[in-house]
Amino acid sequence: FDVGANTGQSIIQFSTVFPNALIFAFEPIPSSYELLREKFVNSSDRVRLYNLALSRQSGSALMSNRPLSPTNKIIDSSSKPLREVEVQTITGDDLLTTLDLRQLSYLKIDTEGHEMSVLDGFDNSLSNGLISFIQIEAGLNPDNNWHVPFQVIKERLENYNYRLFSMVNVAWERNELPYLRRCDAVFISKSIIR
Repeated sequence: FDVGANTGQSIIQFSTVFPNALIFAFEPIPSSYELLREKFVNSSDRVRLYNLALSRQSGSALMSNRPLSPTNKIIDSSSKPLREVEVQTITGDDLLTTLDLRQLSYLKIDTEGHEMSVLDGFDNSLSNGLISFIQIEAGLNPDNNWHVPFQVIKERLENYNYRLFSMVNVAWERNELPYLRRCDAVFISKSIIR
């Protein structure tokens, strides 16, 4: 699952590394979703696209709407930006049931601060170790209030019996400050380790 697919950067990477994988990509912003459809029109046998946001509950939510921006995110009604769009939401557990999937090999989450809500929506799957690997964008310093802090994500996933596997896509703080801003932390289920 590629949650927060944007314009397909991760889809291209995953398709190259895992040429036989079936990739489910979720992008709620209409302009980004349309670009995804154009890019992957000939890949429908391996890449399935959904104009949805994953969250802690099924229904709808408001998102910032900067066309094709990788920084669009779900917002609360009190912090409305100049541009917004209402999007359909679904929990990961509901989605797995709808798609008749019993497990996931790899779950990538890049939702610009909404990561914990996405994890909440996978509570049953996480509790039962049905997801082998989770790659999740995490903040690495207290000045970064855009991303969920790494420690919060790590604690949550350790409670579900996941362990830190790797850190990738590490980025320095903005304005050339000499400390790290964010990374993608990859966790492995202890059920896979066994």
